[in-house]
Amino acid sequence: MSIQEVSVKKRPQLSKVVKIKYKKPYRTFSFQIAGMQYALTNVRETKKVLKKLKEGSLLKIKHEPKNKFDNYACALYFENSKLGYIPKDISKSVIQLAIKNREILLVVTKTVDFENFYDSFARPTVLLQCF
Repeated sequence: MSIQEVSVKKRPQLSKVVKIKYKKPYRTFSFQIAGMQYALTNVRETKKVLKKLKEGSLLKIKHEPKNKFDNYACALYFENSKLGYIPKDISKSVIQLAIKNREILLVVTKTVDFENFYDSFARPTVLLQCF
């Protein structure tokens, strides 16, 4: 195997200017995760999840139509851990947007440390955008 010498005298010419297209969200919601104290019952798991959960973390959503409290219940997951739910007052709107095949993006915008999780009712804040 031999090493070839590369000439860097000429700069490459860009043939096209790449424009990044910004897509404006159709709908935006900001909320605190509901029901975390019921979803994360194991103290060890709660500590582990809250330590990993950072601002900018992406969440997954799963509809739970057989939920006894809300037919439109939307569970939120981080990695494989269930964090809680989208609040009941907006879950129906989110399901209706999902039925219309809207792309849904869930991003954590504010986190809570473990010490404050049980002492107060502070919960992580999530930004939900539908495109």
